[in-house]
Formats: sequence, structure tokens, C-alpha cells
Amino acid sequence: MAVAFIQEFAIVERDTSTTNYDSVTQKLGLHDAASINGLIAHSAGFDHSSGVFRIFDI
Repeated sequence: MAVAFIQEFAIVERDTSTTNYDSVTQKLGLHDAASINGLIAHSAGFDHSSGVFRIFDI
């Protein structure tokens, strides 16, 4: 059974850099989504109208 997981982080002081996201992705070895067992889809980006950085995984 597929499970969706959504994470949202508030945009603080208009900071729309991806430094933290990129660093965690690299340190965990997640830069190649095809290598993650069971991952169907991954999406991450800014939702400026809601004021969040959202990560969505299935």
C-alpha cells in the first residue's frame, strides 16, 4: 500500500534558499531518488502563497 508523506517548513525572513535541504539530501545519500527502495515519487519546493517549503513523498 502506498503512503504519502508531506512535510512543511515555514519560510523564515523570506529565505528561499535550499541550502539546508540540499545538505541533508547529500549527507543522507538521497540525491539519486532511484536508489531509494520503495520511493514512488518525490517533490519539493516553495509554496509562496502558503509561506512554506513543502516536501511530498509517496
